[in-house]
Amino acid sequence: MNLFGYILFALALGLNAMLAMRNSAQYSQIRLTRGLLYSSLSALVSVLLLLAGIWVSSLFTYQIGDFDGNVFDSVLILLAAKMAIATLSKQQREASYNIADTRTMVLLSIALGLDALIGGIGFGFADDISTAWLKASLPVFLLVSLFAYFGIMLGRRQIVVKQRRWRLVAILFLVALVFMN
Repeated sequence: MNLFGYILFALALGLNAMLAMRNSAQYSQIRLTRGLLYSSLSALVSVLLLLAGIWVSSLFTYQIGDFDGNVFDSVLILLAAKMAIATLSKQQREASYNIADTRTMVLLSIALGLDALIGGIGFGFADDISTAWLKASLPVFLLVSLFAYFGIMLGRRQIVVKQRRWRLVAILFLVALVFMN
């Protein structure tokens, strides 16, 4: 897996973080300095869960052997399908949370990082673990924190975002990553 693949994955995670933070910041009065802290927290949790997924999959790499690429593709297709089902459902839920509360923000960061955990499991099968942690963690941290902060700024200004369109873009990033492998 090259760096461009990790950037595509980080963009998909970042778009999800942007949409969640935008909805929450619209209803929570949060200062931009605190938003910067919370977006960094969200990115850090995503990186930690991504690294946990890479580590867990490295435990099973020796048992699976030649099917490593197939497992990676299957995990990403599963992640894209999960996102597509949530996006295309008739009952659109635009959940908003009180991100001014630190406990709620920590739980939201963990919930947003679950996709990173699932992707980390796939990346552990597709790449050498000695380099995967560095190549994966930098783009995920930078892009998730940037997009989460951008979402907070959009929410504070009450800017309307077409959520379905941006979620479909995130799904396209994951599908492109499958075909790149």
